[in-house]
Amino acid sequence: MLILLFPQNSSDRVQRQIDRLLDEAEGAITGQEWGTVGDHARSVLRLDPENSDALSYLAAAVVREQSQPFTIEELELDGPVAGHF
Repeated sequence: MLILLFPQNSSDRVQRQIDRLLDEAEGAITGQEWGTVGDHARSVLRLDPENSDALSYLAAAVVREQSQPFTIEELELDGPVAGHF
């Protein structure tokens, strides 16, 4: 079992890196850059394996990377949500 111990004075640095990476992932979500979102989320999880934001971002990135891209014109809107956009 590998245990990593961070000195107390480096925890602020680590948290700043986590915050920066999450901010960049958030920007990538806006730009639909799912590969970048996944990369940043994985980097955060290397520093903080239980980070809930990074886990959520990674899950979203994996789902988006596995699905085919589509445009709004390609959607069939004949179900119960049709006309509610």
